[in-house]
Amino acid sequence: MTPWPIPPISKGDTPCSGGADIYLKQLTGELLPQIEASLLFPPEYCVLAGYSLAGLFAVYAAYKTDSFSLGDKESHTKNPYLAPVEENTRLLFHYFSEKGIRTTFHLNKGNHYQNSTGRTAAGIKWILQQ
Repeated sequence: MTPWPIPPISKGDTPCSGGADIYLKQLTGELLPQIEASLLFPPEYCVLAGYSLAGLFAVYAAYKTDSFSLGDKESHTKNPYLAPVEENTRLLFHYFSEKGIRTTFHLNKGNHYQNSTGRTAAGIKWILQQ
């Protein structure tokens, strides 16, 4: 889900292949049409949501296609790939807000691995309430 290859970001992880564009092409060219064809009615809108790298992929996808409408400890890591994520997310939040795009930013307590399901659900709930 990364646009370019990166080495493992922590011990025991696997490297990222850099296949974001290939995955996005499969998602929009194959999977999304199959899903839409199985529905009784066309969707009013389509949203791509994700947690962690999948969340960053969702932001990346917004720049690459028109098909789709963090914890507070990550920024303290010494990992050079994770440390700037909070700052860069805040920059994107302000950028989108200045462009008139409805957006929200919520910094959760804890680290990356705490309550990922609840965090993802909260994001999807926010989208549905817009």
